Amino acid sequence: MLLTELYAYDEPLFNPVWFATQMWMLLFDEELGGLSRKIFNKFGITLRGECLDIALEKETNNIFYYLRSANFGVFSLTTKAVGSAMEIFRQSQKLTRIVDDLTKFYRTEL
Repeated sequence: MLLTELYAYDEPLFNPVWFATQMWMLLFDEELGGLSRKIFNKFGITLRGECLDIALEKETNNIFYYLRSANFGVFSLTTKAVGSAMEIFRQSQKLTRIVDDLTKFYRTEL
């Protein structure tokens, strides 16, 4: 399994936005969340602001890319990940931007 191989890896990991986004989402998976957390901690992966920026969706495949998924499992993980990210950023200006981007997203999707 890829996550097991990543956890066993002993070199630094490249952390592009798409990777940070996917790893953040996996934290909320019942089966893979524990291993994802270990990878997060081992390699110092952080949730970056670009992971939640709708303007960067197409170039980075960030959280908004996964909110468009027709797969309910992916959509469910994504909504949990967004909610948790909003909790993390609740006392910063990033929260306002996230809410604005979510509003834009849902207006275009509905």
